[in-house]
Amino acid sequence: MTSRQNNNNVNINNRGRNVIRGIPSVNDPLLYDENPMSKDRQKFLIICVFDFALATLLWLLSTVTKGDDWPKIFMQEINLFEKHFLQTSLFDIIIVVFLHNGALPQYLMIIGSFVIAWIELWLLPFRVLAHERSNDIVSIETPPTEATLVRSIHEDDFRSAVEYSSASDDEESRPPLRTPASLTKQYIKLSSEMRNECFNIAKITETNAREIYNEIENWKHLNSVPEVRYSDKLNSFYIKKEYHCLPKSLFIAMWKENIAWNTQAKSSQILLPLDNETELVRSISQPAMNGYIASRDFIDIKKVNFDKETNTYFCTYSSVGPTISQKVPTIDGLVRGINGVNIIRISPTENGSLLEYIMNTDVKVRVPRMAMRGAQKSFLIGYVDSLEKYITQNSTKYP
Repeated sequence: MTSRQNNNNVNINNRGRNVIRGIPSVNDPLLYDENPMSKDRQKFLIICVFDFALATLLWLLSTVTKGDDWPKIFMQEINLFEKHFLQTSLFDIIIVVFLHNGALPQYLMIIGSFVIAWIELWLLPFRVLAHERSNDIVSIETPPTEATLVRSIHEDDFRSAVEYSSASDDEESRPPLRTPASLTKQYIKLSSEMRNECFNIAKITETNAREIYNEIENWKHLNSVPEVRYSDKLNSFYIKKEYHCLPKSLFIAMWKENIAWNTQAKSSQILLPLDNETELVRSISQPAMNGYIASRDFIDIKKVNFDKETNTYFCTYSSVGPTISQKVPTIDGLVRGINGVNIIRISPTENGSLLEYIMNTDVKVRVPRMAMRGAQKSFLIGYVDSLEKYITQNSTKYP
């Protein structure tokens, strides 16, 4: 990456970036701790709170207007077993006026109160909770438009390398890249066979990841500080860096809040939470190599393994096959890339935490191998440095 593009991206990051993520599963405590309340539940609670507040206010008004012995009067207002309850209670006086000369018995008022309570009780399990469950997995009936998924993919993202190189070095010579807009939920519905395939991919990826991790010492050494290694056989990069924060804090910043500081990430969207540790995710990258490589999107299976005894996180992700990726509509102008076995390992150290990252990405572009290798090495070093800067600037959030 050129210094001009990095400076541009840093300025964008400083202006603020939207954290883009789907709504996590209610059974998803490890990946996301946030479980926002649904709109149906909010409406139900508003009705209940208003009902309770109004009833309390009327009781208090009735109490203070009937004498000075407020406790005694208040008990008379709510005591259903009082002999003259229907004649003295505030909530029945108004209705009694209308029914005084009518043929309907006055005990229907009490029955009506119970009916209202039963209606509220029915709304919660059969309307609110049922609607929340139905929204947990929503099928994509029509392909989302470009504006729906990424509202602002700037035309500069797809300029050729010649156009980029001919631009002035002045940052004001071209408009800055726009930050992406928040995405709505775009969960996809998968058959049981496809879900099993996702779990198999996650399992195979984890098995291969542990084998790859054990062979890192045999990889070619490219850089010392931070340590960077490369495997010709796997076309994978390895980078290691220590951070002065807790492993959990590093995990949150690295895994959960990646979009907040990663200048090469345009958006990240959860397509389907599979279980507490596994989810199907769509990620869109920023253009790279001065615009020669346009934005890519990746459909990946991500999995988190946490060892409580060693306080170590072992996270893996890799792209799914065409059977599943075809269920996710493509976006015009984007090329679908493929992630191989990618590993993020976070372990405790004496001074904080150690991050180890193995990257294997195929962006589907014809670039000389040495040029691509140099670009990826520079990206990784900038990647861990940006993460360190983000954690340092938010030290209270990431102790």
